[in-house]
Amino acid sequence: MHIPAQCNKSLDIAFSVFDSLYQDNCLSQIILNGDIADFFNLKFHDSLPSDFGIKTRLKDEIWLVNKFLDHIQARYPKVEITFIEGNHEQRLARYLTKKCPDLFDMLDVPSLFKLRERKIKFYPYGRHQLYQIKKTDLYVRHSPYSYSEHCVHQNITKKHINLIHGCTHRYQERKIKTGSGKYLYGCSNGCLINFDDPIFDYMPTDNWVKGFSVVYIDGKWWQNHFVKITDGRTVFGGYEYTGSKDFDFTQ
Repeated sequence: MHIPAQCNKSLDIAFSVFDSLYQDNCLSQIILNGDIADFFNLKFHDSLPSDFGIKTRLKDEIWLVNKFLDHIQARYPKVEITFIEGNHEQRLARYLTKKCPDLFDMLDVPSLFKLRERKIKFYPYGRHQLYQIKKTDLYVRHSPYSYSEHCVHQNITKKHINLIHGCTHRYQERKIKTGSGKYLYGCSNGCLINFDDPIFDYMPTDNWVKGFSVVYIDGKWWQNHFVKITDGRTVFGGYEYTGSKDFDFTQ
């Protein structure tokens, strides 16, 4: 989502889909797979002229993410929430390490976003980050194991696991059959961001897709359904959903 650069239309759609699942008692967990916060003001990229027109400060980002978490917990009080740290949240630790190491042990993502008080499980970013969904053989991590053009295929063939990842903002799915007859699945999960927000001006490309995953689970059986959002619209479960640019999770 890269708050404050989230796409409100896309968020509105995601919550509408979640509402339908929640009403049918089918929504047991929401996994926030990293880069919920952008931490633009802690970046190490060179500043561009457009940066000086961005008025959102670090304290604003922290407030907005907390309001977002407030909204989720109020809207779905019975749903487990899992927070997987992304490389953008890790900007905080990198910044403290390089700029003010004396504060490294005093500030962290769980405390800024009150994750302990909220009883939200937190999984830190890093090469060993790997979250198992329920008791299935499907896993989640923020970054792919390979950033190549065919990153999903590389994930499967390098690590031999079923994996959903974020980070790239791209959509890819891949399923292969091994010599032993086992199927392996991978998905690059898109994003829920405003592509035109100036905080992305430093990026060389925006070949991105908006969307999110809904994972159905029955015991150890699972199936991932990628919900693709195009022009503020999607179809899910036989119904069309549209989002409003005026959606505001801070209200």
